Amino acid sequence: MMPQSPSATAAKPIALTPRIVRLDADPQNYVLTAVFDTGETKCFNVEPLLTQGVFRQLRSHEAFSSVHIDELGGVIWDAGPDLCRDTIYFQGTLAPSPTTTI
Repeated sequence: MMPQSPSATAAKPIALTPRIVRLDADPQNYVLTAVFDTGETKCFNVEPLLTQGVFRQLRSHEAFSSVHIDELGGVIWDAGPDLCRDTIYFQGTLAPSPTTTI
C-alpha cells in the first residue's frame, strides 16, 4: 500500500458563516431581515419561536424591535434571547432582489 501524499490527507478549512452587516426588524410580522457580508439578504420568520421559552417575551412589538447584532455577529434582543447567525443564514429565505423599472 502506498502512503498518501500530505495534500490528499490535509483537512479542508472550515468555511465560516457570513457575518451580518445590517439587521432590520419588522415587529408587525415578527420577521428579521439580515444583510450578510456576501451581499446576500435573508429573511427569517421568528413568529414560530414566540411560543417557546425565552422567546415568549418578544411578542411585544417594542421588545421585538430591540434586536441588534452582537459582538460575535449573532442576533440578540435587549430582553435576552439570541439567535446564531447560522440559523438566519441557513434557515432564512433569500429576500427578493429589488427590481428596476424602466
